[in-house]
Amino acid sequence: MTGEYEVHSPATKRSVAGELQRLEAECQSAASTQFREAARWRRHHYILGIVTVALSTLAGLAFFRDHPSFGAGASTLAALLAVVLTFMKPIERASGHQIAGEQYLALQNDMYVFREVRLFHACDDQTAILAADEFTKRRSELGKAYLSRRAHDMENVSGDKVADGHCLGACTAFFSALRNAVHKRLRK
Repeated sequence: MTGEYEVHSPATKRSVAGELQRLEAECQSAASTQFREAARWRRHHYILGIVTVALSTLAGLAFFRDHPSFGAGASTLAALLAVVLTFMKPIERASGHQIAGEQYLALQNDMYVFREVRLFHACDDQTAILAADEFTKRRSELGKAYLSRRAHDMENVSGDKVADGHCLGACTAFFSALRNAVHKRLRK
């Protein structure tokens, strides 16, 4: 050691072990939350994708069978769902949550191995405290990454905030133009 003395205090190591168990439980809970979110976003992706394809198919069939009103409505809904898929990017969000869940589980496993193998058998008090600090830091970084990802999710492709209404305005303008085109075609 560099000028410091080794201390072997069972109380210190028990405190570190208790903190690591608390962090492990927190990581398990966070991982479960991330996996649930990943499953939810995957479900949204599949549902929106399947409905979009079904509506597109129905719209095409309706135009071939001389049902332009139904075809126009189905194609408009399909376009709306395609826009939602484009802006929401549910599969990307699902992937991000899945990766975050796996990172939480990796951290939990690292803490468990340290607590069960190294803490009481291969390190002094100072090393134990430094390791606990490092695990706490890693946990905080995962939390910050999650918050950063959530903030990024709130931005659309051009970088404008959804809350500013830019995305909503663009979607509204698109559907307004689409509706006008469909009505113009139906009047002919």
